[in-house]
Amino acid sequence: LSMDDIQPQDLDFGESQESLQAGQIDAAFITAGTPTGAVEGLNAVAQVYIVPVSDEKADELISKYQYYAKEVIPAGTYGIAEDTPTVSVGAMLIIQNDVPED
Repeated sequence: LSMDDIQPQDLDFGESQESLQAGQIDAAFITAGTPTGAVEGLNAVAQVYIVPVSDEKADELISKYQYYAKEVIPAGTYGIAEDTPTVSVGAMLIIQNDVPED
């Protein structure tokens, strides 16, 4: 598989779920917290396969884009049998300076 084999589409989670279910796309790259409703919804009607990201590929990605981090999707999530290595991105909560600490 090379980049020449890929025809990217800019779909939201729901569209990705529907397109996978309808057989219109073969894969989706979803950046979201685990568990994600769109993936759970798809898993309810079709078998979901989470592609593991090897340490080598994760390190390569992280060296280029420091906002990625190694992560593991726990066994049982989306019906997967074993822990699956992946990558994640951090999230931020931004507030105004005058918001009380509590």
